[in-house]
Amino acid sequence: SPTPTHTPTPKPTPTSTPTPPPTRPPSKPKKSQPPGARFDVRLVDPAPGAAGQQLHLRWTASPLDPNLAFEPVVWSSPDPHEIQRFGMSPTGIVETTEVDANFQVLEGMAPLQLGPGHDYFWAVCVVRKDPYQRLWCTKGRPFHYGDGGSSSGGGGNPPGGGPSPPTPTPGGGSGHCPPDC
Repeated sequence: SPTPTHTPTPKPTPTSTPTPPPTRPPSKPKKSQPPGARFDVRLVDPAPGAAGQQLHLRWTASPLDPNLAFEPVVWSSPDPHEIQRFGMSPTGIVETTEVDANFQVLEGMAPLQLGPGHDYFWAVCVVRKDPYQRLWCTKGRPFHYGDGGSSSGGGGNPPGGGPSPPTPTPGGGSGHCPPDC
């Protein structure tokens, strides 16, 4: 009888699995536009450097949603981010694109400490009315508080003598001012 011979059996080799194509690293999320980037608000009057204690402020704007409004603000620092901490409104919230601002109502009020003979900045913020929150503000425009009377042809104090009582602005500092405001 023939002698059995040993034939080597091939060892199983690992089956090759298809290598998945290289995956791309996750793409960086697109930088979202800051809240308020959709607001098209541009300051019109007065021109930079206007002077007065009362100024007629005017701006153009695209239509706002019903729960949004405008808030003219004034502050003393050239840093636009100071709007949130120190920006005070001489008029309160308005739904129009122009207003007569009597800055005398803010004289000596903290944190602004508005006083004659100094330079300040004004801007217009878009605010949510309820609950109140500043959402976005324009870049500031300089003006000189004091000399110059009124840019709206008026001047002086309202009837009844003395300036109008200050208009409180709720929620100061709770809003958002994008880096380019």
